[in-house]
Amino acid sequence: MTLVTDLDLLRLEPRLFIDAADSGLILLARNDAVASGGTVTSASSDFIDLGLGVTYVVVIDGEPVEVLAVTSATTLDVSRRRLDDESPVLPPADGTGLALTVITFASLLMLHESWALGALGVDPADPVQPVEVAQVLNLDDFRRLIALRTIGQALSRSSALNPASVSLAALAAHYEAPIAEASRRAAARIDLDGDGRADLVRRLDASALLRT
Repeated sequence: MTLVTDLDLLRLEPRLFIDAADSGLILLARNDAVASGGTVTSASSDFIDLGLGVTYVVVIDGEPVEVLAVTSATTLDVSRRRLDDESPVLPPADGTGLALTVITFASLLMLHESWALGALGVDPADPVQPVEVAQVLNLDDFRRLIALRTIGQALSRSSALNPASVSLAALAAHYEAPIAEASRRAAARIDLDGDGRADLVRRLDASALLRT
């Protein structure tokens, strides 16, 4: 699993799965969804076979929702976008004959995760100084950077495919500054000896030893 998931992207940018859908991969598209009280059923779907889980996002009748549970091959428990897992569940509107689409940005996430970790020298196979992902003490900083870069690229791609959309171009441009700032501030605090304290700090373009 990647460090960042589709759910993380949704929580950062609620319009992503609508405005940049053509930059993601459609895993499933149906028109027989029934939504009732936070439960969504699609008789023609097999969510278990698809491998759907709590890190995925499903678009129901034009609204992206979180997957809370896969209760059967044809049934999901879902919620409207929340700020975090502790927030109250928000059932989407009830309805029948609804469009249901499962979209993922996993390929872009993998691309940007590979770039970030590679730029920081996080490589367990490095012959000089192997570093595991688990040795990075502040992974959340890099999760945010990976998410921002993924969102920015997805929006930029979709903007290029839809040049008449001024709002989409503006949304894509909105992410340029946060991405630049997150990249500038990114510094991996790496624990080389397993004592829970950083021995090394690596930035995207430089590194510095803290202690021996």
